[in-house]
Amino acid sequence: MDRREVVLTAHDCLTLLAIMVRCTDAMRHPEAEDDFLEFRRAAERMEHVAQHLISPQPAEMATLEPIELNRVVAESEGMLKRAVAPRISLRLQLRAIQGSRVRAPRWDLERILLNLVLNTARNMAAGGILVVETASVRDVGPFVRLTVSDAGAVSPRSARVIPRFASTQQGSGLGLAAVAQLVQRLNGMLQFESDSERRTRIQVDLPLAPGDLPRNAA
Repeated sequence: MDRREVVLTAHDCLTLLAIMVRCTDAMRHPEAEDDFLEFRRAAERMEHVAQHLISPQPAEMATLEPIELNRVVAESEGMLKRAVAPRISLRLQLRAIQGSRVRAPRWDLERILLNLVLNTARNMAAGGILVVETASVRDVGPFVRLTVSDAGAVSPRSARVIPRFASTQQGSGLGLAAVAQLVQRLNGMLQFESDSERRTRIQVDLPLAPGDLPRNAA
């Protein structure tokens, strides 16, 4: 494993640890079953990352398989909610896409999604809404589109920027250049937009799995 891959994996570990710490804090309160389950999921992801680091054949850990993008996003909702600051709301807009599978290691899709959310949420104000949506596109080819955007605040009363993690703000989350490398590895495309109000919109187009390609696109 080269230095770049080690750095990517180290960032993954820091991000997962931050989520686990957030969940642990919540477990001090009653009715925290959801936080406990999300803690368990983060621990399982951490185990997968560690196994990847120590495996003598790491390529076997990154199995390419057709995966429904909508399912990955929906099952990652708990992780994403705990990754952003408490006063930022998360909204999923998953369109009914027929044949929305992409061929990729599941963890690569999860880490792309997680780090898009972290990068978008970085400068969001309290009361802001972060939107994660999926769609199918044909203008650039048979792709599935994942978009993460800052939809603005529920109320303009507060413009205070909230850090993502109090103790690990500098160490959690990959830079967009590193995320772009992951997207490129899956033969996808990444676009970044920021308006005058510093609201962010990040778009990733990933090619459909071969079995889901339209007949005229095969």
